[in-house]
Amino acid sequence: MQHKLTPLEEVLDILEQSAQPLEDCEIVSLGKASGRVLAHDLISPFDVPAFDNSRMDGYAVRADECSKPLAISQVIAAGHAANPLAQGTAARIFTGAFLPAGADSVVMQENTKSDGNIVSFTLSVEPNQFIGRRGEDIAKGQVVLQAGHRMQPQDVGLAASMGAATLSVVRRPRVAIFSTGDELKEPGEPLETGQIYNSNRYQLGALIKRSGCELMDFGIVADDLEQTQTKLAEAAQNSDMVITSGGVSVGEKDYLREALDKAGKLNLWRINIKPGKPLVFGHLNTVSEKQTPYMGLPGNPVSVFVTYLILAQPFLLKLAGANASRPQSFKVAAGFDQPKAQSRRQFLRCRLEVQDGQLTAIPFNNQSSAVLSSASQSNGLGVVAEECTITKGDLIEFYPYEGLL
Repeated sequence: MQHKLTPLEEVLDILEQSAQPLEDCEIVSLGKASGRVLAHDLISPFDVPAFDNSRMDGYAVRADECSKPLAISQVIAAGHAANPLAQGTAARIFTGAFLPAGADSVVMQENTKSDGNIVSFTLSVEPNQFIGRRGEDIAKGQVVLQAGHRMQPQDVGLAASMGAATLSVVRRPRVAIFSTGDELKEPGEPLETGQIYNSNRYQLGALIKRSGCELMDFGIVADDLEQTQTKLAEAAQNSDMVITSGGVSVGEKDYLREALDKAGKLNLWRINIKPGKPLVFGHLNTVSEKQTPYMGLPGNPVSVFVTYLILAQPFLLKLAGANASRPQSFKVAAGFDQPKAQSRRQFLRCRLEVQDGQLTAIPFNNQSSAVLSSASQSNGLGVVAEECTITKGDLIEFYPYEGLL
């Protein structure tokens, strides 16, 4: 066991280097692509837009002819072809419609007067007004999204604009979880003396699904060495990663730690963060000589929440082939004082408020790692660096849950 606390950056680097992206890919329909990671570059087969078009409801004209009223020679609706614009005329045109050859400007209808046959202009007209040019969004052959990009809803719309009905994506990582402990009961079952509901199983399962992974839930394992070894081997053989919470201390009933020592090569870290100091990472050997990554998170529910988001999720995203895996933060004002420096980096559950014109992080009043309500009733994690004091108003890092999740 290591006694020195490992810096967070060092742990993140080790995890990033250890994560080997999956090579398997599959074809999914565009409607199922959100949250998936592209296996290949997305290249546009044509210009977007594919033709010059009107950005307004109005009239397509030659700008140098608009000093006098013009006859309306045609009406062009979106989705329909257009004839070349006859000299000395205007074309009634609608937003998104094909710009007729010969036209060099569009006049919005608010700046015109018309009786349906003749149109006149109430303002001077300049060339290139309100025209969307062919290829101004995307050029034919352009790499629009690179392999490794995790698809967001707006990316799905972008792919649709290029006519992509399906996408090649990396297979979802299969993540196995199980819980250990005779004290654990499932929600809905009556509790007996000394028992607790298994909140970590459901929290961890929901986090894994939110990360775009396939969950393999192996349930609860009793405090028994043989059962623990069997379940660990089964989970490792049938998944791309195994994640557990708690059960790796040195207590007489903590059989998971003993089973892990026999199952593969592990590193036991004591990380310089709060909450979430204890963490196990390594690889489990399987009967097929497969090396399955394993991560053992701490047992307290807030520690599970924080260490999953900061440590496990980046590993899983890298496993899924994502280019960007580490969470993004921004600076906010601290809404608290901390006159005494702490030896570990703190991840405080905070809500954001606007105070004196600044986004300000207000910590939840109870920062215990056993108080899961602190995660539910906050907006994100405010970070206080190790060996630092804080005066109210100082800028600190903030990780919003929306970005982390």
